[in-house]
Amino acid sequence: MMIIVYISLAVVLASLAYLIYAGVSFNKKIKPTVNSVNATSQHLQNETDHIKEKTNHLKVTQAAIKTDVQYKKDSVKYTANSFKQLVNSFKR
Repeated sequence: MMIIVYISLAVVLASLAYLIYAGVSFNKKIKPTVNSVNATSQHLQNETDHIKEKTNHLKVTQAAIKTDVQYKKDSVKYTANSFKQLVNSFKR
């Protein structure tokens, strides 16, 4: 009867040792893949940050262009109105 207990204990210890070995082996095999995924993730994050910076720069440039176009539009309108007033004053 005691032999069965010892055999069972030996099987449990052997299973536990194999589980630890399999875990360490799996960790060694998967480590390069995890490092590669982390490097790729970091590269993608850097590219995303770069795109965000470019997007913000384009928004600022777009706002400056809109302001410049509006200023030039207003200048042309002012000049046209001044010319109309000048023509009207000569007609009188």
